[in-house]
Amino acid sequence: MYGTPFRFSLNFGAARRAQWIPKWPGRSGRQASRRRTAAWLSLAAIGLLILGLSGCGSIVQSASNAQATAGSLTVNPSTVSFGSVAVGQTASASVTLTNNSSDAVQVSQIIVSGTGFQEVSADTLPLSIDAGGTYNVVVAFAPTTTGAASGQISVTSTAAGGGTLAVGLSGTGTAATTQSVTLLSSLSCSYGSMTGAGTDNCTVTLSGAAPSGGMIVDLSSNNGSVKVPASVTVAANASSAKFQATVSAVSAAETGTLTASAGSVTETFALKLNAAQRVLSANLSSVAFGNVTVNTSVQRTLVLQAAGTESVTISAASLTGAGFSVSGGSFPITLNPNEVLNLQVQFAPTSAGAASGELTISSNATSGATMQITVSGTGTTSSSGGAGAVLSVNATTIAFGNVALSTPATQTVTLSSTGSTAVTVSGATVTGTGFTLSGGSFPITLNPGQSATLNVVFNPATAGAATGKLTIASDSTAGATTVVNLTGTGVSTVTYAVDLTWTAPASSPVAVAGYHIYRATGTSANFQLLNTSVNVPATYADTTVQSGQSYVYAVTSVDASGVESSDSNLFTVTIP
Repeated sequence: MYGTPFRFSLNFGAARRAQWIPKWPGRSGRQASRRRTAAWLSLAAIGLLILGLSGCGSIVQSASNAQATAGSLTVNPSTVSFGSVAVGQTASASVTLTNNSSDAVQVSQIIVSGTGFQEVSADTLPLSIDAGGTYNVVVAFAPTTTGAASGQISVTSTAAGGGTLAVGLSGTGTAATTQSVTLLSSLSCSYGSMTGAGTDNCTVTLSGAAPSGGMIVDLSSNNGSVKVPASVTVAANASSAKFQATVSAVSAAETGTLTASAGSVTETFALKLNAAQRVLSANLSSVAFGNVTVNTSVQRTLVLQAAGTESVTISAASLTGAGFSVSGGSFPITLNPNEVLNLQVQFAPTSAGAASGELTISSNATSGATMQITVSGTGTTSSSGGAGAVLSVNATTIAFGNVALSTPATQTVTLSSTGSTAVTVSGATVTGTGFTLSGGSFPITLNPGQSATLNVVFNPATAGAATGKLTIASDSTAGATTVVNLTGTGVSTVTYAVDLTWTAPASSPVAVAGYHIYRATGTSANFQLLNTSVNVPATYADTTVQSGQSYVYAVTSVDASGVESSDSNLFTVTIP
């Protein structure tokens, strides 16, 4: 959910000549370097600046890291020239954003400025570009008057270095001709590559407005994993129409070609399909039971977890070796991403001596069709070990990993009687912030070979690492208390953004080319420039803020030579 916006006003100072340099701790060098020219920029008071603070939550699974890292974003081409376009007609072009890094990049804003230029791609912001992935921004030029025109595409993202990518736009409006014919001019989709199943938003664009009655564009795909409608109709007087391509998961990388046809004109778009990732992991690579008294049994819990982009189907689990068995699953069973399955592995020796075996998990995971886990244990007699009341616990440490705030996660602890006589568990206590015990009514008496299960719950209320202990009291000859260490990390599921909006100067002797946005953290006077290039629109989204921090913002106007105005008034905001 988004929070309530904070509202405040920013006012720019009166006009100052470049020879006069105001002093501001931590910023005098920056301002002086931009005000040495004789030119001076006069700005009237800039009106209302509104800052919106919003937070959007999403569930963070324990198997993944919720902290996004900065990727690297490039754009191709860096400039777009539409050439000559008749008034009343429309030309379009595609600009490709490419994430060349191993981390996803979040795009928060795409703005197209300039008379006659507009975006026609079907993006829904914010959007994420996966590592190695691409995203296409489709821009149209529809001049309403003759003459040269220029504009810009501004892309704000979390790419390394921050700031905004800028793509220059140009074109020339020419006189309309009575013989102009509307033709299909382009076919584009939002994503150039997709992993797993999903949908891609696509657009067909005409060279001008569709005639009365509309214009039908036939659609087709050469790949059975990519489905498109048979046709799409561009409405009368419209120059484009949108449709969706439905993509099914593939087991190996493929390329699908979408085709749009109208009259004698055919346009194509290549869509790369990446193999779906079905990953199955286990919390243990081997299961060692140690010494177990003959004719008794001990259990260990094996946790299987699905990861990747697609669900994993486990078809079977088989266990070899004398005295070993497995239970807890009815196969086949399908696990969605981040879902887990608990299997109980048991060792019940019938004779003394070392024993070993192998647990084989069969699935359709792309990480491997079979997973093999070794099991081992030693059967002992009461005279050689395990005499009296002995309590065994299946784990010395329980690691919960990352857990979303206020989202309880549960793991089990198995208590087993491995001695020659019954053992009594008198109680169990849990310490540590966020950790609690569920299940178990004490005292519990376990006869040789019997076991009981306790549930330990981690429900973090604050972000950060947490530790605790489960202490079990019994009359075991191996020790009156048994301690199991507990660890986990609370992860915040809320991200924040500070949205800045201001009103452009009403008048100025020198034209305003754009704006610079500065930010300082806390009470520091060390202001940093947030945008790497001149920010053309009178808006800016700061998506790099952190929970619990305070920030101070200021904005300056910039002319074509890079000369800045004096600073606006300051505003401080604290992120929850």
